[in-house]
Amino acid sequence: MPKMGIFRMPHLILLFYLVFNIVFPVKSGENSSESYWLLKIKSSFVDPAGVLSSWSSASDICRWDGLTCSDDQAHVIALNLSGSGLSGSIPPELSQLTSLQTLDLSSNNLTGSIPGELGQLQNLQELLLYSNSLSGRIPDEMGLLRKLEVLRIGDNLLSG
Repeated sequence: MPKMGIFRMPHLILLFYLVFNIVFPVKSGENSSESYWLLKIKSSFVDPAGVLSSWSSASDICRWDGLTCSDDQAHVIALNLSGSGLSGSIPPELSQLTSLQTLDLSSNNLTGSIPGELGQLQNLQELLLYSNSLSGRIPDEMGLLRKLEVLRIGDNLLSG
């Protein structure tokens, strides 16, 4: 049996590495942008009950409480923080979650206005913001949500 030359071993290792990564690709970068925005969103809320404590850069966002990911685990499609005791304002950074289909921030202690940036969520089907202390005008940008089927914003101090 012929000996493998010293120059062939690195090539074999490189080939094995490339084949392994093509067959079993790493998904870590697919939702890293969403992870960044979600951590910014987390920092804008006051969370006295620690509901968002699972939101950490050390873990996969698809395991974070209140989130639902797409079947391929590539994108966040639902954010449900209903009744979590959160306070603060609704962060405009939510508009960066472009695959979001459901946004439920109902029954919290949120104040301020509804950010017009939410009108950029072109895949949004459900927007639930009822039972907070939101005020101001309903943004005209809400009219851009062409896929929106459910809008519940009652029990707030909204106008327009």
